[in-house]
Amino acid sequence: MITDISQKGARLFAEGIEIPNEFDLLISGATGSRRKCQVVWRLGGEIGVAFIGPEHRDRVAKG
Repeated sequence: MITDISQKGARLFAEGIEIPNEFDLLISGATGSRRKCQVVWRLGGEIGVAFIGPEHRDRVAKG
């Protein structure tokens, strides 16, 4: 779950889930996007990530 987000990164809550040091974060919404992330800190179930690389927009199917 994303608890905070900015242009440069995000704070996530992922208790009980093993998160690798780099991963793709899928952000839902009207124009979903995908961001490559690198973990910069961990504190219990909270994780701070920095966005690396460009943002990729996912097309939303209309139907």
